[in-house]
Amino acid sequence: MNALGQIGRDEFGMQRVAFSRQDVAGRDYVSALMRGAGMSVRIDPAGNIIGRLEGTEPAMPAIVLGSHTDTVPQRRRV
Repeated sequence: MNALGQIGRDEFGMQRVAFSRQDVAGRDYVSALMRGAGMSVRIDPAGNIIGRLEGTEPAMPAIVLGSHTDTVPQRRRV
C-alpha cells in the first residue's frame, strides 16, 4: 500500500484521479503485483482490474473481492 501511495504523490498529497496518467500507473503497478502472485489479469473498458487465480477445487464457488486504486483530487493523507 505504501508503494502504491507514492504513485501520484505531489505537493497537495496524493492524486490518482480516474483515467489520469497517475491512475494508469497505479493500475499498472497493482496489475504487476497480481501477475506476480500467479493471477491472470485484464483491465476492462471502465478501468477495472480483474484478476483470476484458479483454485485447486473446481467444484468450489468463487471468491470475489473488490476495491479501487484511484483517489479523489488533492487527497491528503491523515
